[in-house]
Amino acid sequence: MEFKAAPRVFIQTKPLENSTLTDHSSVEVYGWTEPGTKIVLNGKELPVDSQGYFFEQTGGTFSIQPR
Repeated sequence: MEFKAAPRVFIQTKPLENSTLTDHSSVEVYGWTEPGTKIVLNGKELPVDSQGYFFEQTGGTFSIQPR
């Protein structure tokens, strides 16, 4: 993978973006970033491992920010 802007972040969701969700659905948010980058999901900082991988399960609408 080649990223052009810093911080470099790759984010994937399961189910995929624009999928239909029910009231009690959860969404897996996971991906890769440069080690040392902080990933914030709905105001909560996620753990990022030494290789830059992160994972979290959330429900409904969410916002994610690299810092």
